[in-house]
Amino acid sequence: MGSLATPVTTPEEGMVLHAIVGLFVGFIVISAWVSDEAKVVTWIFDKSVGTLTVKKRGLLVTKVSEYPLQDIRKVRRETRIDVGLYGIEILLSETRRLHLCLDYSLFVDAAEKGVNCISQFLNL
Repeated sequence: MGSLATPVTTPEEGMVLHAIVGLFVGFIVISAWVSDEAKVVTWIFDKSVGTLTVKKRGLLVTKVSEYPLQDIRKVRRETRIDVGLYGIEILLSETRRLHLCLDYSLFVDAAEKGVNCISQFLNL
């Protein structure tokens, strides 16, 4: 009976195989590193210090951004019509927005509840 896989017969073939596997693994790691879906995002609304802290923890690095709570103008529900899911958006100004749900993973009731909770907490 014959084997389904053809064995590597020369050192050059082995190097090519290792290079292909290495490139594939490298591509997967880099994709996960830069992808927002691979990140854990924490939002901390802290009235005692007056800041919104956003921590984005990825595979290799954690990025921390802070925004004054007084800069938040409005909190509203975002709609992604093509999939019927929703997110929450924070408006800092006419041109600056923060998106709490990058993947629009909320149903309408959960999105509205989140908007109301944040708005009440911030007295908006």
